[in-house]
Amino acid sequence: MSKIRTFFKNLRSPFTHLTLTTPYAVLIGSCILALSIVSYGYIVRPIQNEVRDLVKEVAKELKLKGSSWEKCLASDETMETIGTDFTDGTQAGVTGTPTTFILVKKSGVYATVAKIEGAQTEEFIRAALDQALSGKAKTTPFTGAPITSNEFVQGKDGDVMVVEYADIECPYCIRFHPTITSVMNDYQDRAGFVFRHFPL
Repeated sequence: MSKIRTFFKNLRSPFTHLTLTTPYAVLIGSCILALSIVSYGYIVRPIQNEVRDLVKEVAKELKLKGSSWEKCLASDETMETIGTDFTDGTQAGVTGTPTTFILVKKSGVYATVAKIEGAQTEEFIRAALDQALSGKAKTTPFTGAPITSNEFVQGKDGDVMVVEYADIECPYCIRFHPTITSVMNDYQDRAGFVFRHFPL
């Protein structure tokens, strides 16, 4: 994984001083996308295997027993879920992790009160939740996928929801986890929480 990150980090450097007009930027972007699709078997599959190994290590540390989680891990359905979450996050405008949306239901549809990027403080998250709960918050359309009944919802499944897009390997997500956990413990009777995968 570190070799792949180094490759892409170094890949950006030749373009640092280029000023690209829109047609050239679109052309370069299309080429990169095409190469990504072609190289799927060479890059994406090894990353998936590395993630599976990481999850096994975490499960071992947590002393999980039984074969149910191993079955889940080996399932293509699990990888499809992660892929669906990633596509959804991209559609919602997620560009880094963690990204957390505070949503409020209006006319049966969730709208965004706040899009919170990075590992923000408890006070920051609480202020955004209080604004959503006040019923007076200004909103923008939420372009992510609707929250469904088969997603894991912690807390109250109601008018105010928190949707976090995160990567289990991201150090900022790891730092943010105790923060969002503490906040949601205090707001569990007033708001719900949904986790969605966004592997970087």
